[in-house]
Amino acid sequence: MKVLRYAATAFFGFLSTPTVAQVATDYKNDNVGEKPQTNAAQVVPENEPDTTGVWYHINQKEVELAQREFARLKAESPGWRPADTLIQALANVQGRKLTNEIAIEANTPDKPSPPSLFTRLASMSEAQRKHANADFLHRAAAQAAKTDNADFHALLGWTYLSQAEFGSAISEFASARRLASSPLHNQGLALAVTGAFDVALRDGDITQIKQLRATYPNIPLNEQITAAGWARYDDQNFEQALTYFALSDFTQGQVLALTRLRQPARAAEIACAQSEQQSMRDHCAGYWSLQQSERYQRGAFSQSLQAADNIQKSRALTPEEKELRAWAQLNSGRNEQAEISFKALLATQPDNQDFAYALLSVAPDSKHDSLAQRFPAVRQLIATRQAGQAWQRKQFLLATSAFSPFGLAATPDEYGLSVYAGSSGRQRSGAQGLGNFDILRGTVGITDAVDSLRWDVRLDYEQLYSGEPAAGSWFGDGQVTDVFGGITGFEDTGVHGSVQYETNALTLYGELNYALFSQPVEAKLTGQIAATWFSERAVTAVNFYHLRVEDSLLSMGSTYFEYSDEAFGGVHKHGVKALYSRRVADNTALSVSGVADAYSGRLSTSNHHRGLRLDLSYDVADAVTSRIDYWRIGPFVSWEGFDENRSGFTRGHGGYFSPEDLWSTGVYTELLTSEGAQWQVKAALSAGYNRISENQAERFPLLSASVAEPVIPSGSSSGLAGQVTLEGQYTLSHHWLIAGYVQQAYAVEYQATWAGLEIRWHAGPATGVTSDTLLLNDAAVSGYVF
Repeated sequence: MKVLRYAATAFFGFLSTPTVAQVATDYKNDNVGEKPQTNAAQVVPENEPDTTGVWYHINQKEVELAQREFARLKAESPGWRPADTLIQALANVQGRKLTNEIAIEANTPDKPSPPSLFTRLASMSEAQRKHANADFLHRAAAQAAKTDNADFHALLGWTYLSQAEFGSAISEFASARRLASSPLHNQGLALAVTGAFDVALRDGDITQIKQLRATYPNIPLNEQITAAGWARYDDQNFEQALTYFALSDFTQGQVLALTRLRQPARAAEIACAQSEQQSMRDHCAGYWSLQQSERYQRGAFSQSLQAADNIQKSRALTPEEKELRAWAQLNSGRNEQAEISFKALLATQPDNQDFAYALLSVAPDSKHDSLAQRFPAVRQLIATRQAGQAWQRKQFLLATSAFSPFGLAATPDEYGLSVYAGSSGRQRSGAQGLGNFDILRGTVGITDAVDSLRWDVRLDYEQLYSGEPAAGSWFGDGQVTDVFGGITGFEDTGVHGSVQYETNALTLYGELNYALFSQPVEAKLTGQIAATWFSERAVTAVNFYHLRVEDSLLSMGSTYFEYSDEAFGGVHKHGVKALYSRRVADNTALSVSGVADAYSGRLSTSNHHRGLRLDLSYDVADAVTSRIDYWRIGPFVSWEGFDENRSGFTRGHGGYFSPEDLWSTGVYTELLTSEGAQWQVKAALSAGYNRISENQAERFPLLSASVAEPVIPSGSSSGLAGQVTLEGQYTLSHHWLIAGYVQQAYAVEYQATWAGLEIRWHAGPATGVTSDTLLLNDAAVSGYVF
C-alpha cells in the first residue's frame, strides 16, 4: 500500500494550500507570456493577484494547470477583474475563440462562499481522513456529485480508499475519471478495484471476482487471482486453489492442485492441452507413462498402447517405454508391429535373449534365418531352442553338438570313443525241441560320435538251444521216434554295424548284420533303415527292415531234417512298420502304429502279416516329482494276424507264432527317470486281455495237394497277458558305465524271460547318463530311433 499512501499524499497536498499546490517554477528566468515591456520594474497592485503562474502554464501549453491556477486566483480574489490579454491567452491555449460570454464569465466577480467541505477534507491529516465521519463523507459525496468537480470526486476516492471502503472508492474514482481523466485518477481506480478484488478473493466471492474482472478488463487482476491461488495451495486448501487457478487460467497451478486432489486424469487433460509449455508437456508425458505401465500390468494391452501413443504426442518414448510398448503389441496379437518394435530394441541391445525370444515368436518362420544372421541373440536362441528340442526328443547327439543344455556332460558326444562288452540271454517256454528256445549272446564293440553322427561296430557270439523233441512230436518230415536224429542247437558268431545321424527335427538310422556264419541254412545279410520326424506336437517314425524271426531255433537259425544234411528254416521277415504319435492336450498323446511284412524261409512257405495298435497316454510326471523325465499311462487296443498258420516245425512251416487273429486290450505304463543324472531307471508294465484264433493248417504244406496229409487243427484261446520290463544304468566313475535289464512276459500257455548286462568304458569324462545308452533303447532292438 506504499503506492496508495504516496498517491494520496500527493493529491491531498495539491488541494490543501496554494503553496503546496503551486508548481515549483523559477519565474525569474522564464518568459511566461505577453507582459507590457517597460524600462521600469513591473509592479503588481496590492489588490490584484500575481498572474505569473497562469502565464507560465499558458506559455508551456499546460492547459489544465493554467485553468487550475486561474481558478485559484479568482477564488482568492473575488473582486479581481483579469486583464483582456490574459483572458485572450487563456482562450487561445484552450483552443477556443474569445467571445463576450467568455470575457463576461472571466470578469464576473465570484460571490463569497462559506468554507468548502472539501477544503476541510483536504486540510485533514492522513489519520484524520482515515477516520472521517461517514455522514460527513456522505454530504461531501453529494456536494461533489452536485458540482461535477473531478478533484472533489478524486479526494473522496482517496479518502474511501484509506478507509478500505473499496466500493465507494471505485464509485468516486470512476466519477473523477469520467469528468477529467488523469493518470492519478486511473491509479486511484486501479487501487480501489484491486482492494475490492482482494476482499472478494479472501471471501471466496466468485461472482464478485468475475464481475470486477469483466467490468475492468484493463486492470491486470489475473495475477491477483493466481497469487491468491498459491496462498490457498500453501495452506493445503487445494479445492479453493484449483478454483482460483482455473479463474486465472493458470495451467500449471491447475495441474498441481488437481494432482494433490488425486485427480491425475483431469490434471493430465489440462497439461496435455498446453503443448507450447515444456513443463506441461513433461507432466502430460509423465502421466501417460504411468498409465502405460499400469494398464499393461492389469492386462489392458490395447489401452497401454493408446497411452504410448499419447506419450509420443508430447515427447519421444524412453527405452523403457519402447520396451513396454513392444510387449503390449506382442500380448495384444499385433505381431507385425511387435516385430518392428523388437527389431529396434535388439538393435540397441543385441544380446537381449528376452527380445530375441519375443521376436522369434512373432516373426514368420521364413524370416528366422535372416534374423539369426542379423542378431547374435536370435542366433544363439535358435541354437539353444533347437538343442532343447533335440534334448526333449532324445536327440542327444544334436543337443550337445549344437549347444550343451543344462551344462551336462552326459551324452555320447561327450563320452568320446567308447568300448563295451556285455552278455544277454533269453528263455522262451514251449515244447522241448520245438517251441522251447534259449538264446545266450555275448558282445564286444566300439562306438564313437562325430558331431551329430554316431557309428557303432560290434562282434556277436550267439548260442542257440532248443532241446530234443519228444517222441511222437511232428518235426521235419514226420513224427519223432524214440531217438531224435536232428540237432538241438548250435553256436556261431556274427558282426553288426550301424550309423545314426541327427539333424533338426529328423533322425536317421541304418544297420547291417551278418550273423550265424555257419548255421545249417546259409546266412543272409540283414538290416534296417529307420527315420523319425519331429514336429512341435507330433512324432512320425518309419522303419524298413529285413530281419530274422527270433521265435525258435528253426526260425532264427535253422536246423536239419532228422538223419539228413538237408537244412530248412532260417525265416526272415521284410516289410515296414510305422508309428504316429500326437499330443492332443497338455501331457496327453494319442498314438497309432502299424506293421505290414512278409515271412519266408528255406522250405518254409511265404506268409503275410499285418498289425495295428492304438494307444492313449497321459504323462503324470509333473504331478509326481521332478526326478522323473516322463511317466506315461493309458489304455491300448491292438490286433494282428497272419494269412497262414505256420507255427509248426515240419517241412513248409517256419516255427513262428502266426495266429489268424490276436486281439489285445489293456493298460500300458512306462516311466523314465531324469536325463543327465548319475543313474537312470526305466520301467514298463503292460497288462491286458488276449484273445487268439489260429487257423487250421496242413502239416506239410509243400506236399502235393493230391496226397492226403494230417493237419494242425484250428483253435482259440483267451486270457490275461502282460509284460514287465526294468532297465537301469549307473556311472561307476567318470569313465565307466554299467547297464542292464530284465524282462518277463506271459500269456496263455506262453512265458518268456530276457536279461542282459553290459559294461562300458568311454574316453570322455561324463558325469551322467542319458536314455540312448539303455540297452533295450538301442534302435537295433526297438526298431525306432526316439
